[in-house]
Amino acid sequence: MDPLASRSTGPSATAPRTRGDGPLTQEMVAHRVLMDRSTYIRIERGQSSVTLDTLLLIAHVIGVPAADLIG
Repeated sequence: MDPLASRSTGPSATAPRTRGDGPLTQEMVAHRVLMDRSTYIRIERGQSSVTLDTLLLIAHVIGVPAADLIG
């Protein structure tokens, strides 16, 4: 079992807040990390877990340290 999969923190907890009202939409972030918008939305909502590589890529795209997305 993935120990991070059951955590309520992570991208789902901070990505929307970090994206905030900035210039990046969910669609733009999803496109830049090479995934469907629906997949990215599930990640933001905490309905899907991500690999470390994906977490790092999302952090890079939205311009924050990966640690900021973990909690």
